[in-house]
Amino acid sequence: MNEVCCCITVDEYSVVLSCHHPTARKHHKCCECGGVISPGETYERTVTLFEGFVDTYKTCGFREAIRRDFFPCGFYHGRMREDFLDCNGWDYCEMPEEDDDV
Repeated sequence: MNEVCCCITVDEYSVVLSCHHPTARKHHKCCECGGVISPGETYERTVTLFEGFVDTYKTCGFREAIRRDFFPCGFYHGRMREDFLDCNGWDYCEMPEEDDDV
């Protein structure tokens, strides 16, 4: 586990009705970064029930890995970017590109 993690307080938990990793057949929008999940990419698709409402969340593979590594205590779908920024002081959507020359 990373030294820097986000242990946010999760007040209430939703019921996960299903969670699987399909391969996209069309373009989808990641609920965590707002980026495009392109056809052919594998992503996490989670269906939840909370206070009588069913919601579907689609998360790109990169943000799913960040969530797995940095949010061991829980998270809210769709708020990971804000919570990560609050915990770590930097925005994972604005990460510098790696130099190929290094």
